[in-house]
Amino acid sequence: MVVYPYRAITTSGALATGLALGKTIVASDLAVFRELLTHRENALLVDPEDSVELAGALIELAQDAGLRERLASRVRAMDFGGQSWISIAKMTAQAYEGALFSPPNPSSPFSPLGV
Repeated sequence: MVVYPYRAITTSGALATGLALGKTIVASDLAVFRELLTHRENALLVDPEDSVELAGALIELAQDAGLRERLASRVRAMDFGGQSWISIAKMTAQAYEGALFSPPNPSSPFSPLGV
């Protein structure tokens, strides 16, 4: 199992690692996790402020090997392994290349010319 008991988070590289490992996931029910996880479909999502609910999810998974395997198999079916990291690296490189080789936009708030 991989557990993400965050109370607040905007991005998660750790989630990508857990997905790539194909493990059963328990995560806080936050928007960043809901982008890829669905409660009882490929993970257990719990209220980030409810430690009793988190403990209950962990106990349920510890006692139910079938549920653990079903959730893990659905994570593995997402195929978030090495090829996903290659795809992410390519998109990152393209974003940097676009920024480097695009003409400056003086009206952009991020442009040094827009200061």
